[in-house]
Amino acid sequence: MIRSKSTMNSSSIPRKLLAVLALVIGFVLSAVIGWSNGQLSHQMRCYPHSFGTSLEEGAPPRLLLQGVNDRDGMIPLEIVHRAFKENRATLVVLRIMKTGSTGLQAIFSTRSPEECSPHLQKELQFPSEPSQRCNRLYKLLHEAVFDTTCLDMRGWDDPRWMQPDCLPFIGSPDYESRVYKLDHGEQDRVRTTFRGARIISGHVAYGIHRIGHKGFFAYLTQLREPVTRTVSHVNHFLRNAPHALNGTTWEKLMLEPSFLWFIKSNHQTRLLCNEGTRGRYNVGPKGQFTTSDEEVTEVHYRCALSHLRNTFALVFVTEQLHQVYPLASLVARIFNLKIKEPQIATTVFNPTIYSNVTVAIRATSDIPDKVHEYLTGLNKWDILLYKEAEVLHKISVDRLRNFEENLG
Repeated sequence: MIRSKSTMNSSSIPRKLLAVLALVIGFVLSAVIGWSNGQLSHQMRCYPHSFGTSLEEGAPPRLLLQGVNDRDGMIPLEIVHRAFKENRATLVVLRIMKTGSTGLQAIFSTRSPEECSPHLQKELQFPSEPSQRCNRLYKLLHEAVFDTTCLDMRGWDDPRWMQPDCLPFIGSPDYESRVYKLDHGEQDRVRTTFRGARIISGHVAYGIHRIGHKGFFAYLTQLREPVTRTVSHVNHFLRNAPHALNGTTWEKLMLEPSFLWFIKSNHQTRLLCNEGTRGRYNVGPKGQFTTSDEEVTEVHYRCALSHLRNTFALVFVTEQLHQVYPLASLVARIFNLKIKEPQIATTVFNPTIYSNVTVAIRATSDIPDKVHEYLTGLNKWDILLYKEAEVLHKISVDRLRNFEENLG
Protein backbone atom coordinates (compact mmCIF):
# COMPACT_ATOMS: atom_id res chain seq x y z
CA MET A 1 0.00 0.00 0.00
CA ILE A 2 1.23 3.42 -0.92
CA ARG A 3 0.98 6.00 1.88
CA SER A 4 -0.16 9.47 1.15
CA LYS A 5 2.23 12.37 1.38
CA SER A 6 0.34 13.79 4.32
CA THR A 7 0.56 10.50 6.23
CA MET A 8 4.32 10.27 5.73
CA ASN A 9 4.86 13.80 6.99
CA SER A 10 2.72 13.30 10.08
CA SER A 11 4.67 10.20 11.14
CA SER A 12 8.16 11.53 10.42
CA ILE A 13 7.75 14.84 12.19
CA PRO A 14 7.40 13.35 15.69
CA ARG A 15 10.48 11.20 15.12
CA LYS A 16 12.47 14.26 14.12
CA LEU A 17 11.21 16.11 17.16
CA LEU A 18 12.15 13.22 19.42
CA ALA A 19 15.63 13.12 17.93
CA VAL A 20 16.13 16.84 18.48
CA LEU A 21 14.70 16.58 21.97
CA ALA A 22 17.08 13.73 22.79
CA LEU A 23 20.04 15.79 21.61
CA VAL A 24 18.93 18.75 23.74
CA ILE A 25 18.45 16.57 26.82
CA GLY A 26 21.86 14.97 26.29
CA PHE A 27 23.50 18.34 25.95
CA VAL A 28 21.82 19.67 29.10
CA LEU A 29 22.76 16.57 31.10
CA SER A 30 26.37 16.82 29.93
CA ALA A 31 26.52 20.46 30.90
CA VAL A 32 25.02 19.79 34.33
CA ILE A 33 27.37 16.87 35.01
CA GLY A 34 30.34 18.88 33.80
CA TRP A 35 29.33 21.85 35.97
CA SER A 36 28.87 19.61 39.01
CA ASN A 37 32.26 17.99 38.48
CA GLY A 38 33.81 21.41 38.02
CA GLN A 39 32.23 22.68 41.21
CA LEU A 40 33.37 19.59 43.10
CA SER A 41 36.86 19.93 41.69
CA HIS A 42 36.91 23.62 42.66
CA GLN A 43 35.74 22.89 46.19
CA MET A 44 38.30 20.13 46.61
CA ARG A 45 40.97 22.45 45.29
CA CYS A 46 39.93 25.35 47.52
CA TYR A 47 39.06 23.21 50.51
CA PRO A 48 41.28 20.12 50.33
CA HIS A 49 40.38 17.30 52.69
CA SER A 50 36.81 18.63 52.88
CA PHE A 51 35.60 15.38 51.40
CA GLY A 52 36.21 12.08 53.07
CA THR A 53 36.65 11.14 56.69
CA SER A 54 35.90 13.74 59.31
CA LEU A 55 37.15 14.19 62.81
CA GLU A 56 34.22 12.79 64.70
CA GLU A 57 33.51 13.98 68.21
CA GLY A 58 35.59 12.08 70.69
CA ALA A 59 37.92 10.68 68.03
CA PRO A 60 41.63 11.39 68.42
CA PRO A 61 42.75 14.25 66.14
CA ARG A 62 44.65 13.24 63.03
CA LEU A 63 47.05 15.34 60.99
CA LEU A 64 45.87 15.98 57.45
CA LEU A 65 49.28 16.92 56.06
CA GLN A 66 51.19 13.78 56.94
CA GLY A 67 53.22 12.79 53.90
CA VAL A 68 52.67 16.12 52.16
CA ASN A 69 55.67 17.37 50.18
CA ASP A 70 56.57 20.73 48.70
CA ARG A 71 54.64 20.00 45.50
CA ASP A 72 51.39 19.72 47.43
CA GLY A 73 51.64 22.69 49.76
CA MET A 74 51.35 26.43 49.13
CA ILE A 75 52.02 28.61 46.08
CA PRO A 76 55.21 27.71 44.16
CA LEU A 77 57.97 30.22 44.90
CA GLU A 78 58.91 30.45 41.21
CA ILE A 79 55.45 31.85 40.44
CA VAL A 80 55.64 34.19 43.43
CA HIS A 81 59.08 35.51 42.48
CA ARG A 82 58.10 36.14 38.87
CA ALA A 83 54.92 38.01 39.82
CA PHE A 84 56.69 40.30 42.28
CA LYS A 85 59.64 40.88 39.97
CA GLU A 86 57.16 42.05 37.30
CA ASN A 87 55.46 44.34 39.86
CA ARG A 88 52.06 42.75 39.43
CA ALA A 89 51.52 41.21 42.86
CA THR A 90 50.45 42.06 46.40
CA LEU A 91 51.88 40.39 49.49
CA VAL A 92 49.75 40.23 52.64
CA VAL A 93 51.88 39.74 55.77
CA LEU A 94 49.24 38.41 58.15
CA ARG A 95 50.63 39.11 61.61
CA ILE A 96 48.83 37.12 64.30
CA MET A 97 49.11 38.91 67.62
CA LYS A 98 51.64 37.55 70.12
CA THR A 99 53.25 35.13 67.73
CA GLY A 100 56.42 37.22 67.62
CA SER A 101 55.37 38.66 64.27
CA THR A 102 57.68 41.62 64.85
CA GLY A 103 60.27 39.27 63.37
CA LEU A 104 58.27 39.12 60.14
CA GLN A 105 58.08 42.90 60.18
CA ALA A 106 61.87 42.98 60.43
CA ILE A 107 62.32 40.56 57.50
CA PHE A 108 60.17 42.77 55.28
CA SER A 109 61.61 46.04 56.66
CA THR A 110 58.16 47.61 56.83
CA ARG A 111 59.29 50.01 59.55
CA SER A 112 61.77 51.60 57.19
CA PRO A 113 60.84 54.51 54.88
CA GLU A 114 63.42 53.07 52.49
CA GLU A 115 61.13 50.08 51.94
CA CYS A 116 57.77 51.78 52.37
CA SER A 117 57.68 55.24 50.87
CA PRO A 118 55.55 57.19 51.52
CA HIS A 119 55.34 55.67 55.00
CA LEU A 120 51.92 55.76 56.67
CA GLN A 121 53.13 55.61 60.28
CA LYS A 122 56.21 57.80 59.86
CA GLU A 123 54.44 60.60 57.97
CA LEU A 124 50.75 60.66 58.94
CA GLN A 125 50.27 58.92 62.28
CA PHE A 126 50.44 62.13 64.31
CA PRO A 127 48.73 65.42 63.33
CA SER A 128 50.71 68.55 62.54
CA GLU A 129 49.05 70.36 65.46
CA PRO A 130 47.53 68.82 68.62
CA SER A 131 44.36 70.81 68.01
CA GLN A 132 43.81 68.89 64.77
CA ARG A 133 43.31 65.75 66.87
CA CYS A 134 44.26 63.20 64.17
CA ASN A 135 45.04 62.76 60.49
CA ARG A 136 41.95 61.83 58.49
CA LEU A 137 43.72 59.73 55.86
CA TYR A 138 45.75 57.86 58.47
CA LYS A 139 42.57 57.01 60.38
CA LEU A 140 40.93 55.80 57.18
CA LEU A 141 43.79 53.61 55.95
CA HIS A 142 44.97 52.36 59.34
CA GLU A 143 41.59 51.63 60.95
CA ALA A 144 39.08 51.80 58.06
CA VAL A 145 37.31 54.59 59.94
CA PHE A 146 36.21 57.89 58.36
CA ASP A 147 36.42 60.43 61.18
CA THR A 148 35.40 63.99 60.35
CA THR A 149 36.76 65.18 63.69
CA CYS A 150 40.27 64.49 62.33
CA LEU A 151 41.23 67.94 61.07
CA ASP A 152 44.71 67.15 59.78
CA MET A 153 44.15 66.68 56.03
CA ARG A 154 47.75 66.05 54.98
CA GLY A 155 47.94 63.40 52.30
CA TRP A 156 44.26 63.50 51.36
CA ASP A 157 44.77 65.29 48.04
CA ASP A 158 48.48 64.49 47.67
CA PRO A 159 49.19 62.37 44.54
CA ARG A 160 51.84 60.46 46.52
CA TRP A 161 49.08 59.09 48.74
CA MET A 162 46.58 58.21 46.03
CA GLN A 163 48.13 54.77 45.59
CA PRO A 164 51.12 54.18 47.91
CA ASP A 165 52.86 50.91 47.20
CA CYS A 166 53.07 49.83 50.84
CA LEU A 167 50.78 49.78 53.85
CA PRO A 168 53.31 48.95 56.59
CA PHE A 169 50.85 48.34 59.41
CA ILE A 170 47.07 48.43 59.37
CA GLY A 171 44.08 47.68 61.45
CA SER A 172 42.67 44.76 63.27
CA PRO A 173 40.82 41.51 62.53
CA ASP A 174 37.62 43.40 61.68
CA TYR A 175 39.29 45.73 59.15
CA GLU A 176 37.54 44.14 56.16
CA SER A 177 34.04 44.43 57.64
CA ARG A 178 34.76 48.03 58.60
CA VAL A 179 35.61 48.84 54.99
CA TYR A 180 32.27 47.44 53.83
CA LYS A 181 30.49 49.80 56.24
CA LEU A 182 32.14 52.91 54.79
CA ASP A 183 30.26 55.19 52.41
CA HIS A 184 30.99 54.70 48.73
CA GLY A 185 33.56 57.50 48.38
CA GLU A 186 35.69 56.50 51.36
CA GLN A 187 35.38 52.80 50.55
CA ASP A 188 36.60 53.49 47.01
CA ARG A 189 39.61 55.40 48.41
CA VAL A 190 40.61 52.38 50.52
CA ARG A 191 40.06 49.96 47.63
CA THR A 192 42.15 52.10 45.30
CA THR A 193 44.98 52.09 47.83
CA PHE A 194 44.82 48.31 48.20
CA ARG A 195 44.80 47.76 44.42
CA GLY A 196 48.15 49.52 44.14
CA ALA A 197 49.80 48.09 47.24
CA ARG A 198 52.88 45.90 46.92
CA ILE A 199 52.88 45.02 50.65
CA ILE A 200 49.98 45.00 53.10
CA SER A 201 50.99 44.16 56.66
CA GLY A 202 49.20 44.15 59.98
CA HIS A 203 47.14 42.33 62.60
CA VAL A 204 44.46 41.43 60.10
CA ALA A 205 42.28 38.42 59.39
CA TYR A 206 42.37 36.29 56.26
CA GLY A 207 40.33 37.70 53.39
CA ILE A 208 41.63 41.26 53.42
CA HIS A 209 42.73 40.72 49.80
CA ARG A 210 39.04 40.95 48.90
CA ILE A 211 39.25 44.71 49.47
CA GLY A 212 41.70 44.94 46.56
CA HIS A 213 45.07 43.76 45.29
CA LYS A 214 47.21 43.71 42.19
CA GLY A 215 46.72 40.97 39.61
CA PHE A 216 48.33 38.32 41.84
CA PHE A 217 48.28 38.03 45.62
CA ALA A 218 49.92 35.81 48.21
CA TYR A 219 49.84 35.61 52.00
CA LEU A 220 52.60 34.94 54.50
CA THR A 221 52.23 34.28 58.23
CA GLN A 222 53.55 32.49 61.30
CA LEU A 223 51.77 30.55 64.03
CA ARG A 224 52.76 29.99 67.64
CA GLU A 225 52.15 27.18 70.13
CA PRO A 226 48.55 28.02 71.11
CA VAL A 227 48.69 27.87 74.91
CA THR A 228 51.73 30.15 75.26
CA ARG A 229 50.36 32.47 72.57
CA THR A 230 47.07 32.75 74.46
CA VAL A 231 48.80 33.55 77.75
CA SER A 232 50.92 36.18 76.03
CA HIS A 233 47.88 37.72 74.33
CA VAL A 234 45.88 37.95 77.56
CA ASN A 235 48.88 39.46 79.36
CA HIS A 236 49.26 41.99 76.56
CA PHE A 237 45.65 43.00 77.18
CA LEU A 238 46.21 43.24 80.94
CA ARG A 239 49.34 45.35 80.47
CA ASN A 240 47.21 47.94 78.69
CA ALA A 241 44.12 47.48 80.89
CA PRO A 242 45.29 46.40 84.38
CA HIS A 243 41.93 47.45 85.83
CA ALA A 244 40.44 44.34 84.21
CA LEU A 245 41.79 42.29 87.10
CA ASN A 246 39.36 44.19 89.33
CA GLY A 247 40.64 42.62 92.53
CA THR A 248 40.70 39.04 91.24
CA THR A 249 43.75 36.90 90.53
CA TRP A 250 45.36 36.31 87.16
CA GLU A 251 44.57 32.58 87.35
CA LYS A 252 40.88 33.12 88.11
CA LEU A 253 40.63 35.58 85.24
CA MET A 254 42.22 33.10 82.85
CA LEU A 255 39.68 30.47 83.92
CA GLU A 256 36.71 32.80 83.58
CA PRO A 257 34.78 31.56 80.47
CA SER A 258 33.40 34.96 79.45
CA PHE A 259 36.73 36.80 79.67
CA LEU A 260 38.28 37.52 76.24
CA TRP A 261 36.85 34.38 74.68
CA PHE A 262 37.89 35.42 71.16
CA ILE A 263 41.50 35.67 72.34
CA LYS A 264 41.55 32.49 74.39
CA SER A 265 39.60 30.15 72.12
CA ASN A 266 41.20 29.03 68.81
CA HIS A 267 42.18 32.58 67.89
CA GLN A 268 44.60 31.53 65.13
CA THR A 269 42.02 29.29 63.47
CA ARG A 270 39.47 32.11 63.58
CA LEU A 271 41.86 34.54 61.91
CA LEU A 272 43.05 32.13 59.22
CA CYS A 273 39.56 30.98 58.27
CA ASN A 274 37.40 34.08 58.73
CA GLU A 275 34.69 32.67 56.46
CA GLY A 276 30.99 31.95 56.73
CA THR A 277 28.43 33.14 59.20
CA ARG A 278 30.32 31.82 62.21
CA GLY A 279 33.93 32.36 63.16
CA ARG A 280 34.13 35.55 61.13
CA TYR A 281 35.35 38.83 62.57
CA ASN A 282 32.80 41.62 62.31
CA VAL A 283 32.24 44.96 63.99
CA GLY A 284 29.96 44.57 66.99
CA PRO A 285 27.44 47.11 68.32
CA LYS A 286 30.05 48.68 70.62
CA GLY A 287 32.77 48.80 67.97
CA GLN A 288 34.73 45.77 69.11
CA PHE A 289 35.22 42.79 66.83
CA THR A 290 33.00 39.90 67.73
CA THR A 291 32.73 36.08 67.55
CA SER A 292 33.42 36.12 71.29
CA ASP A 293 30.79 33.47 71.93
CA GLU A 294 31.09 31.53 68.67
CA GLU A 295 32.33 27.96 68.80
CA VAL A 296 35.07 27.01 66.36
CA THR A 297 34.41 23.68 64.68
CA GLU A 298 36.16 21.27 62.34
CA VAL A 299 34.74 23.27 59.44
CA HIS A 300 36.73 26.35 60.51
CA TYR A 301 39.85 24.27 61.06
CA ARG A 302 39.67 22.75 57.57
CA CYS A 303 38.89 26.16 56.12
CA ALA A 304 41.98 27.69 57.80
CA LEU A 305 44.19 24.82 56.64
CA SER A 306 42.86 25.17 53.11
CA HIS A 307 43.75 28.85 53.06
CA LEU A 308 47.27 28.10 54.32
CA ARG A 309 47.77 25.54 51.57
CA ASN A 310 46.25 27.44 48.65
CA THR A 311 46.91 31.16 49.08
CA PHE A 312 50.05 31.32 51.24
CA ALA A 313 53.55 31.43 49.81
CA LEU A 314 55.31 30.74 53.11
CA VAL A 315 54.13 29.60 56.55
CA PHE A 316 56.36 29.65 59.62
CA VAL A 317 56.09 28.76 63.31
CA THR A 318 57.47 31.03 66.00
CA GLU A 319 59.43 28.37 67.82
CA GLN A 320 61.51 27.66 64.72
CA LEU A 321 61.77 31.14 63.24
CA HIS A 322 65.50 31.14 63.98
CA GLN A 323 65.80 28.89 60.91
CA VAL A 324 64.33 31.66 58.77
CA TYR A 325 66.42 34.65 59.89
CA PRO A 326 69.56 33.50 58.01
CA LEU A 327 67.38 33.34 54.87
CA ALA A 328 65.98 36.86 55.27
CA SER A 329 67.92 38.30 52.32
CA LEU A 330 66.63 35.46 50.14
CA VAL A 331 63.06 36.23 51.18
CA ALA A 332 63.73 39.86 50.26
CA ARG A 333 64.87 38.78 46.77
CA ILE A 334 61.89 36.48 46.23
CA PHE A 335 59.42 39.28 46.98
CA ASN A 336 61.56 41.85 45.16
CA LEU A 337 61.90 44.08 48.21
CA LYS A 338 63.78 47.35 47.99
CA ILE A 339 65.91 46.47 51.03
CA LYS A 340 67.72 43.28 50.08
CA GLU A 341 69.57 42.86 53.39
CA PRO A 342 67.05 43.17 56.27
CA GLN A 343 68.50 44.12 59.66
CA ILE A 344 67.29 41.21 61.78
CA ALA A 345 69.96 41.39 64.49
CA THR A 346 69.07 44.95 65.50
CA THR A 347 65.34 44.36 65.73
CA VAL A 348 63.75 45.19 69.07
CA PHE A 349 61.11 42.57 69.67
CA ASN A 350 57.92 43.13 71.60
CA PRO A 351 57.73 40.93 74.71
CA THR A 352 54.63 41.05 76.87
CA ILE A 353 55.42 41.92 80.47
CA TYR A 354 53.24 40.83 83.36
CA SER A 355 54.40 41.01 86.98
CA ASN A 356 57.95 41.66 85.76
CA VAL A 357 58.01 38.36 83.88
CA THR A 358 58.76 38.26 80.15
CA VAL A 359 55.89 36.10 79.01
CA ALA A 360 56.88 36.11 75.35
CA ILE A 361 59.67 33.63 76.11
CA ARG A 362 58.05 32.03 79.14
CA ALA A 363 58.19 28.24 79.16
CA THR A 364 54.89 26.39 78.98
CA SER A 365 55.83 24.61 82.21
CA ASP A 366 55.59 27.96 84.06
CA ILE A 367 51.87 28.22 83.37
CA PRO A 368 49.79 26.83 86.26
CA ASP A 369 48.62 23.28 85.53
CA LYS A 370 44.95 24.17 85.88
CA VAL A 371 45.27 27.06 83.42
CA HIS A 372 47.33 24.99 81.00
CA GLU A 373 44.76 22.18 81.02
CA TYR A 374 41.89 24.62 80.53
CA LEU A 375 43.56 26.44 77.63
CA THR A 376 44.57 23.17 75.99
CA GLY A 377 40.96 22.06 75.89
CA LEU A 378 39.82 25.48 74.74
CA ASN A 379 42.28 25.54 71.82
CA LYS A 380 41.74 22.08 70.35
CA TRP A 381 41.64 23.29 66.75
CA ASP A 382 44.48 25.78 67.16
CA ILE A 383 46.67 23.01 68.54
CA LEU A 384 45.89 20.79 65.57
CA LEU A 385 46.39 23.68 63.12
CA TYR A 386 49.74 24.47 64.75
CA LYS A 387 50.90 20.89 64.19
CA GLU A 388 49.95 21.25 60.53
CA ALA A 389 51.82 24.57 60.43
CA GLU A 390 54.95 22.80 61.65
CA VAL A 391 54.76 20.65 58.51
CA LEU A 392 54.27 23.75 56.34
CA HIS A 393 57.18 25.48 58.12
CA LYS A 394 59.51 22.64 57.18
CA ILE A 395 58.25 22.75 53.59
CA SER A 396 58.73 26.54 53.52
CA VAL A 397 62.32 26.41 54.81
CA ASP A 398 63.20 23.55 52.44
CA ARG A 399 61.71 25.43 49.50
CA LEU A 400 63.64 28.58 50.42
CA ARG A 401 66.91 26.66 50.53
CA ASN A 402 66.18 24.93 47.23
CA PHE A 403 65.22 28.23 45.64
CA GLU A 404 68.49 29.76 46.85
CA GLU A 405 70.44 26.98 45.11
CA ASN A 406 68.52 27.59 41.88
CA LEU A 407 69.20 31.32 42.01
CA GLY A 408 72.89 30.55 42.35
